[in-house]
Amino acid sequence: MRKLLLLPSLMLVFGAAHAGTWTFTYQGFEREGTFDPDFKLSGSFSGDDLDADNVIELNELASLVLDGRVYVGTSDGSGIAYTADSFNYALTGRLQFSTRYLYRDEAIRIWGATVSGDRIERASYHLFTGEGYSHTAHWTDQTTFTISPPPVPEPASFAMLGAGALLLGARQLRQRRPCRS
Repeated sequence: MRKLLLLPSLMLVFGAAHAGTWTFTYQGFEREGTFDPDFKLSGSFSGDDLDADNVIELNELASLVLDGRVYVGTSDGSGIAYTADSFNYALTGRLQFSTRYLYRDEAIRIWGATVSGDRIERASYHLFTGEGYSHTAHWTDQTTFTISPPPVPEPASFAMLGAGALLLGARQLRQRRPCRS
């Protein structure tokens, strides 16, 4: 019986805190009023659930990279200021973040922002020629999200596993007892 209870207990203890590296892709965005199924935002992040709340937050991130741009971690030396304003990954699969970048010198300004679930903005402006570009892509109901490795089960799943193990143990114990007549 003790061995039977040990497995769910260990799963609860070791399943709560999680460290790792994940890769993800959002695909399919609205661009200029039209849905573009091929437009993607890909990235990766690594972190450690230090407070064991099954959520990796900005202060628990070791790295965050979106489309090759490093927002948390070692700078690429380009002179562009990449910033992650918020980050939240529930180990059950929900990912939310907000990032931005800015570069400027005497001739050009380049900036952009990404708010997961809302929009991706990119823009530039040349101070001397007045030329520039700007585009925005919006999340839609058709935007898909994939992440690897896949999310871990919720703690409630582990609790159900433990309850099932207890029931099996009780049944086995009851079957071992001799019948009284």
